[in-house]
Amino acid sequence: MLKGVSYKKILIIRFSSIGDIILCSPIFRTIKTQLGAEVHWLTKKKFKFIHEFNPYIDKIHPLDDNFTELATELKKENYDLVVDLHKNLRSLRFIRRIKAPHLSFNKINIQKWLLVNFQFDSIKEPRHLVNRYFHSLMKIGIENDNLGLEYHYGQKTVNPIQEKKYIVYGIGGTYNTKKMPPEKIVYHFGNLPCTLVLLGGKTEVEAAAFIKDHLGDNCINMVNICNLHTSAKIIEDSIFVISHDTATMHIAAAFKKPILSIWGATSPSLGMDPYFPEEMTHKSIFLENKSLKCHPCSKLGSENCPKGHFKCLNDLPGDYVNIKVNQIIKIANESNE
Repeated sequence: MLKGVSYKKILIIRFSSIGDIILCSPIFRTIKTQLGAEVHWLTKKKFKFIHEFNPYIDKIHPLDDNFTELATELKKENYDLVVDLHKNLRSLRFIRRIKAPHLSFNKINIQKWLLVNFQFDSIKEPRHLVNRYFHSLMKIGIENDNLGLEYHYGQKTVNPIQEKKYIVYGIGGTYNTKKMPPEKIVYHFGNLPCTLVLLGGKTEVEAAAFIKDHLGDNCINMVNICNLHTSAKIIEDSIFVISHDTATMHIAAAFKKPILSIWGATSPSLGMDPYFPEEMTHKSIFLENKSLKCHPCSKLGSENCPKGHFKCLNDLPGDYVNIKVNQIIKIANESNE
């Protein structure tokens, strides 16, 4: 695989999950615009809708329980290159069946293990996942265009929120240790200058009801009501976004919204923080309890705190949170001037 070689048809593999798939958007764009290639995407069937309106993807191949059939179909496509952005046993099985040249990226699993088990940060640049993607693509002449992430929701998507000014809070998270407890959300964010719109999935229904009960008219509960495209539109029209380490955060980055990201078990140091163009990185503010010797404790999160105390999100000082909130409000005001 060399620069200058003609790659007319390229398959990109990323099976899951929502946030990780959104982080692939710069790769679809740069391969399409810089190589002029026909771009195909292999993903799980339940996630294919995420990029259904992406103008840089020519064809989506959904994986369900059809590995053999799908692998045969992909082999017939005669790809010039397979770009593996998942790098697991399943993607390796497909690569072996397709039998095309392929490249992948550095998952830095050892460095992450050292960080979450011993809080020893040995991760070298490029640290962020997207930058590691681009580092691997240098082999075929792809350069980072510094345009950041993208999210495409289609022309028929409308915003159901009537308020002109509101703040979004993505209260979701794959695991409990990535989510601030609802009583702490009320305590820290109950007096924001605008209406708080809650976004999340079915696992956040109870927490959202608790927050709504306590905030009343200052809160709009959209949890488990909107599909992802509608949620994206709501995020795009917001003043700024508060989010746990979850897909809401990456969608907000795709729309270049100011983000206050909240970190429990995981940490921005692991390379999955909001990804902005270089000149917009000031829009990303971290809320993270760095004083704890046990933080971060996981690269993905877990159901329960390994230490049993969950101090990373239970013991955030109110004054510290207020400083961060005022920072993001100031950035949002400057962005909207």
